[in-house]
Amino acid sequence: MVLTYDAYNETLESEKQKEDKLSTMEKYFMELKNEMKGIKQMMNDTMKKSAILKSLIDSHIP
Repeated sequence: MVLTYDAYNETLESEKQKEDKLSTMEKYFMELKNEMKGIKQMMNDTMKKSAILKSLIDSHIP
């Protein structure tokens, strides 16, 4: 199959748009992944602090 010059350029542009969209989605995914890591760490820290607080409260209750 032989493409005309215009069809060839349209094909190249379409492929570039797909690659750009994929690149944008990959970047967005990595940002979400990093945010999720941060949230997970905050939750773990909060749970540790809650456990410490609970043990302190329990040790002071007669």
